[in-house]
Amino acid sequence: MSLYETPSNMPLGAPLLWEMSEADYGVNNYNGWGLAQPVRVRKLDPSLCLVSLHAVNHHRDGKIKPADICTGGLVRMLGAVAGVSSIINQSCDPAMEPQPYQYTPAELALERMLFRNPSLVVFDFHGAKDNDQFDIALGTGGTMSRAQERLTGLIADECSRAGLRCALNPEGYKAEKPTSLTYRARTMLELHSIVQIEIVRKLRQPNAQSAAPLLQMLGSVISRLRLS
Repeated sequence: MSLYETPSNMPLGAPLLWEMSEADYGVNNYNGWGLAQPVRVRKLDPSLCLVSLHAVNHHRDGKIKPADICTGGLVRMLGAVAGVSSIINQSCDPAMEPQPYQYTPAELALERMLFRNPSLVVFDFHGAKDNDQFDIALGTGGTMSRAQERLTGLIADECSRAGLRCALNPEGYKAEKPTSLTYRARTMLELHSIVQIEIVRKLRQPNAQSAAPLLQMLGSVISRLRLS
């Protein structure tokens, strides 16, 4: 299988590409770059967009929160391998912090994609601490829409196939905070086909052994979405 084919199982080179992609976000101690474009946007397949807003350190309530390590590289790699759209924050500027009734640069990019395709599906990637309850936590930002029911069911099914524990809206991971992209996209953009995907740290390791179940699951989810 070519590195750039749509994967049902990810190609062998995916972990290495993930590691190489993550290197860009790890520079400067994950503090991002002083770039003219604070958000990396790649418009490929208009039906699916993968997002990492915490690829680098970021501001919340006047404090700097550490990056969700390896989520930026994961989204960048998946976008390249699967040929799907992606949005990745790459600046630690305070202006990137979500504010009430005001779109962030990433949300503006998402709004443009949604305008082009109102049935856009969005996966909002985050990093969670290791715990004894789940490997993958799915958050819906409130009462599930029909689109979210379908998406979370699909992800849960593929998690089971890959031997991963999947939890739906566990406490602390419901994506209901006012700063959560999933919550804001539902309330501000009326985007209801969005799911927050929290990945525990032990799975966010771009090496062949630890990455295999996660990449198998994500590759199969993307393939099934394209076939549906």
